[in-house]
Amino acid sequence: MSHPPGRGDVLPDRNARRHVRRVPPRSVLPNRYPSRAGRPARSAVLARSARPVRPVRPVQSAQHSRPPDPGGRRYRCEQVWRKLREWQRRYLAAEIAGTLTAILAAMSTFARTHSLAAAALAASVGETVGFYVVILRATVPPLYRQHHGHGGVRRLWLTGRSVATEAVDYALAECADTLLVRPGMVYLASTWFASHLAWGFLVGKLMADVGFYGVVIPTYELRKRLTA
Repeated sequence: MSHPPGRGDVLPDRNARRHVRRVPPRSVLPNRYPSRAGRPARSAVLARSARPVRPVRPVQSAQHSRPPDPGGRRYRCEQVWRKLREWQRRYLAAEIAGTLTAILAAMSTFARTHSLAAAALAASVGETVGFYVVILRATVPPLYRQHHGHGGVRRLWLTGRSVATEAVDYALAECADTLLVRPGMVYLASTWFASHLAWGFLVGKLMADVGFYGVVIPTYELRKRLTA
């Protein structure tokens, strides 16, 4: 049974609950106040760290790129173009000089002798002279600079030996080209172009070049492999 309140008892206030302010939990409160020293609040840091991080692809440099497939078509084409550029740097200037001297020698000889055989032989000799003047001009100075650490006589000896090694590329082809194959081709083509001798000399020269480089280029590539 309930007894009546005494003098020291505290009567409960029925309206106290109406004036109590309900505070929501901290996780529900908005992030209004940043932390000290200008740092974001903890909730903002956690939300930022929860974002998915996009993976960064490593940049593949040309040095660490995958080497080309030796059996691929693209690799073979690059090898062919590289060889063609190498042969162009080695022989094109000499060919231009040899062609000009061949036509000049053939036309001047025919104008004096009116003989196609003499003109064909003069074209062959003139082309040989013009060709090897340019070849020697492009070959001897680099070889001479290559042996700069030696004395005068030894430097000349080493340069001459290197030039003789380079001359091996042309020795086999010149055995039959200058005095037999090239004059014959030039004479044969000039008889076909009797009314245009300059074209005949040029066509004969190109026909002889096919056999000449068919020997010179394989010899050059073989020598490079043996001396590498």
